[in-house]
Amino acid sequence: MTQKENEFNNLINNNSQLLTSAADILQQIFENFSGLLEDISKLSFKNDVEQSSNIFEINQCKRKVSEYIHQANQSLHIEIPNLLEVVKESKQKIIEYEEIIKNYENDIEKLTERLKNAENKCTETKNSLEQQNTYSAAMGSTLAKMLWKTSKSQGAIQTYIDTGTMHPFLNLSHNTIAGFQDTYHENLPAPETFEVSYLLSLLGIYTNIVAQSIGRDYVLTHEIGVLGVKRILSYFGEMKMPSAHLLKRLILMFLYNLSITNEGAKLIAESETGIDNILKCLSVEHGDEIQGIALSLLVSLVNELDSHNFQKQLFMKLSQNDNFQKLMICKDVSLVTLCRKLLEKLENNTCSLFDF
Repeated sequence: MTQKENEFNNLINNNSQLLTSAADILQQIFENFSGLLEDISKLSFKNDVEQSSNIFEINQCKRKVSEYIHQANQSLHIEIPNLLEVVKESKQKIIEYEEIIKNYENDIEKLTERLKNAENKCTETKNSLEQQNTYSAAMGSTLAKMLWKTSKSQGAIQTYIDTGTMHPFLNLSHNTIAGFQDTYHENLPAPETFEVSYLLSLLGIYTNIVAQSIGRDYVLTHEIGVLGVKRILSYFGEMKMPSAHLLKRLILMFLYNLSITNEGAKLIAESETGIDNILKCLSVEHGDEIQGIALSLLVSLVNELDSHNFQKQLFMKLSQNDNFQKLMICKDVSLVTLCRKLLEKLENNTCSLFDF
């Protein structure tokens, strides 16, 4: 609390005490006069004796009134000058505080203007950042598409490894996919957005890398590569159709390229939800193209993994999967053929069969 505020509070307190004192004096005078009137009302003039007595009482009342007036005058002569002095001081203080308030109002007006200018500056900066963000997203998406196309060439993957750019790319891709998952989860942006286009290009580059044995070996023998595969498998199960159609299609192709080696197949099969996420792609909402890639991936996994336990578990999952049973009797000959091919391979390594 400032000195001025303390002075103002003290002034108010002093005024309050003085006014209270004056009010007490006036209250006492009022009570004394009330007693006087009460005494007068008791006077009676019925006879001479009583009249003489009443005259005595009246004289006593006059003396009391004179005493009360004298006391009141003394009190008021003391308090009124004090009150007048306080009023005079209060008037001066009020003038001073009015000046202080006026200064504060001027300061507030200046600060309001500064705040308004700052808000306008923030709006301009925000718009500029949004433009830069859009530009960066568009540029990132475009460059990723260009790199996706060039990664198809035979010497591109070897060049990435030789120039030391493979590891940074895998690290960047892993962090990007992780950030995308943490931000959007199952609620993917529209397929035509720069964000999805950029992610799609990264997955396309990933797919082209593992399409070649040298790139596949690099991914499977480096921790950042294995982490990237696990991250893709994790996010793969969260994606919802139909907005995730292009992403899921590309991820299945990526996983298929990994599955043609024993290490890649083991990484997929041993992931916590890898097989279950692949089986989800057999539902009607995924369409026949994705269903076909998912079945081809399962066939590839069975070809590479001779683990009796894995094949038995897959066999049991398929026996309880309604989508797989529907595909066995669907009108698409290619899907039916893949289903039967998968069953034949599993039947050679399992003891029991189930009917469709």
